[in-house]
Amino acid sequence: MSPRDTVAETIGTLGITIDYSRPARRGRTIWGDVVPFDRVWRLGADMATQITLSADAMVGGTFVPAGRYSLWMLPQQAGSSMLVINKQAQIFGTQYNAKEDLVRVPLTRAPLATQVERLTLAIDSARLVIRWGDLEWSVPIAPK
Repeated sequence: MSPRDTVAETIGTLGITIDYSRPARRGRTIWGDVVPFDRVWRLGADMATQITLSADAMVGGTFVPAGRYSLWMLPQQAGSSMLVINKQAQIFGTQYNAKEDLVRVPLTRAPLATQVERLTLAIDSARLVIRWGDLEWSVPIAPK
């Protein structure tokens, strides 16, 4: 139901690989229902979403050392939603431990004109982009 996918991009000297599962909308309301507001979400399905950075990076203006991390999201109905970069990698999506958070960086939220059926993560114009349902969330990402 939630096939695995991989995103691999290069920005300057920074190689970025994201491995994640892509759940489908299937007519459901995503934000606030399937993905509750005010709770950390696994940013996908099944295994936790993982990001590998080949070099030191700046994510939303925050330093993140080269390495492999899990990605999570803290969506807010109002106020700043956060991308959570956690030091644990290769864990199941129910094994989140806030004590292992490396950083939390604010996401920019924008409405989408067309519904996105399957969760989609991408690197687009030096931004990490999350699209699903009727919303897009993004944060700048660049080499340090």
